[in-house]
Amino acid sequence: KKNDIALLCLPIQYIAGAMVLVRALVLDLKVAIIEPKQNPIEELVHAGINVDVASFVPTQWAQMIQFPAELDHIFKESKGVLLGGAGLDSQLEKKTSALDFPVFHTYAMTETVSHIAYRRINIHSQPSIYEVFPGILIDKNENSCLKIQSFLTDHQWLETSDLVEIISEKSFQLLGRADFVINSGGFKIQPLKLETLCQDFFSDKNLSCDLFLFGIEDAFYGQKAVLFVNQELAQVYFTELKNFLANHLDSKEIPKECIIVPNFQINSNGKIDRIKTVNLYFNNQK
Repeated sequence: KKNDIALLCLPIQYIAGAMVLVRALVLDLKVAIIEPKQNPIEELVHAGINVDVASFVPTQWAQMIQFPAELDHIFKESKGVLLGGAGLDSQLEKKTSALDFPVFHTYAMTETVSHIAYRRINIHSQPSIYEVFPGILIDKNENSCLKIQSFLTDHQWLETSDLVEIISEKSFQLLGRADFVINSGGFKIQPLKLETLCQDFFSDKNLSCDLFLFGIEDAFYGQKAVLFVNQELAQVYFTELKNFLANHLDSKEIPKECIIVPNFQINSNGKIDRIKTVNLYFNNQK
């Protein structure tokens, strides 16, 4: 509503940050501006303001969630905190579900001018199932990737690289990205499914880490599924992890190797840059 306070701590050269300003202009909101950084919690506490709506990328939220008391105070009367731009690992989602104010994970892309779907994060939510906003039509193409049509796309079908299952005309389940699919010995592996299970496993071990599955060229498999983790202790649990995964996945989906990379490369959108991280790791091995 008019005079609500919107927090802006995302770069305005990208759509998420730019849309905070657009919404403020259209709806006559007040804007609290903080220089974009990985953990803006200290500035928020010092500012002493109650934010009505805020947008963050998951890497920011992962830092901020370490201060739940401060978050509850800042957002105690908030109408919504929006998280988007990347997926949430299971540990981050569990911590978020314990908060007392509404938090939404959004589905968005630059071509649709920010988010077109959302899911409320709480204990009973179904992972990766999104509800679309009014006026948004969804379908999937021959490759099972999401298609979107609305006034935002000039009523043309916009095809994405996101693999989905259409639940209804107003909801879909996100399965992963087509460009991240690993073809290992003719078997197609969806990284998102395995990554979620890995995060569940490490969460039960009280091990906080970032990870991703990547296909590395291999003479036998064509592509070999390799797990990249930024926590050294993950190597200790790798055999146990594979046994855990064997109870949930086809044996062909289980990673063949675990590689520790202490520092993942992050792109300008705050997302893990998988290709750059992998290339940098192997270049350093030469």
